[in-house]
Amino acid sequence: MTVRAVALEGLPGAGKTTLLTRLARALPDVRVLPELVLPPESPGDEAFFVRNDLEKARLAQLAGRALLDRAWPSTAAYVLAEERWSGRAAGPEEVIERLYGAPPQVPTAYVMLDPVRVVTRAYVTAVLFWNARFRRELRRAYHDVFAVAGMPVLVIDDRPDRRLLPFVTDQLAVQATPASAGGTG
Repeated sequence: MTVRAVALEGLPGAGKTTLLTRLARALPDVRVLPELVLPPESPGDEAFFVRNDLEKARLAQLAGRALLDRAWPSTAAYVLAEERWSGRAAGPEEVIERLYGAPPQVPTAYVMLDPVRVVTRAYVTAVLFWNARFRRELRRAYHDVFAVAGMPVLVIDDRPDRRLLPFVTDQLAVQATPASAGGTG
């Protein structure tokens, strides 16, 4: 079976969960996987997030078609941004290799929610997210990780975007339910 999975990525407060809910209504035959699929052991522990990413990829493979609230690029981008923030000249390739060996093949496409408001305002106070400069570094790290992943990425902001549903349905090779197709962009 061909696995098709689209992950919604973006900084905290970008609207991933809201958009995931809307897409799930439009695509009822697609499995939706939350941000955490494993019970948290040590929140903030890099190794936990890697295990969670790999388990989420496994569950998406079993489902065949899936929408994911975040995937491995989130972990890789955060680690990359954190290393750059602390002064280490890390590149996305070396971070991905250290965390995963090779870029995981699931998901097969990404939607990056990239509204300006999440770079300028903090929506969470944990860790480094309170710092606008770190959020800009994290945003840059996401784009660097996507370049290495080599998979299709649709970058949108928080305004309605007519490209969203066609991109997702094309990547998942499914059709949206007619009644809810208009409410996802």
